[in-house]
Amino acid sequence: MKLVKQLFLYSFSILFSVIILSSCDGGDNDEDTKTGEENLVGDWTSQSIDIDMMVGDQTIVEYLVSEGVSQSEAELAAAYLKSEFEDEISDIELTFNSDKTFVVDSDDGDPSTGTWSYNESTSILTLDYDDPDEDTQDIPIKSLTSSVLVALQNEIVEEDINDDEVDEEIEITIELTFNK
Repeated sequence: MKLVKQLFLYSFSILFSVIILSSCDGGDNDEDTKTGEENLVGDWTSQSIDIDMMVGDQTIVEYLVSEGVSQSEAELAAAYLKSEFEDEISDIELTFNSDKTFVVDSDDGDPSTGTWSYNESTSILTLDYDDPDEDTQDIPIKSLTSSVLVALQNEIVEEDINDDEVDEEIEITIELTFNK
């Protein structure tokens, strides 16, 4: 019983030390005290886009080469496909308001509006659009600070890319970085 009591006191003293030390970080870093929702509020502009495309377990280039396309032609085709997606999703501006409304604006048309929510435990940003023709989006957030937002999007596209009249399933992973 004495050993259990000593272990308890030892554990408690370590826990207490960790709590005390972690609270003494200088006090100036406001970002540590903000919630994800508080960090989201504001105007965001897209800064960079990283796109990966896979056909099964092969990159798009590996797949095209396996289908008999030369390495240089496969790289050119992949670059073209990536640029098409980049053109579609570049120049996006997001505004998240503290009243949980949002505006998504891009060069390709009218702004989209709606309401948003952020689940801290799953790091999922949900956008519920005002337009009934637009589906609600659940967007995984890779990282979020008061000045940088990195969002992930996975899409599956079916396209006949080898002219065999059978659609291939292309998995597209997009990582979008926004800055305030």
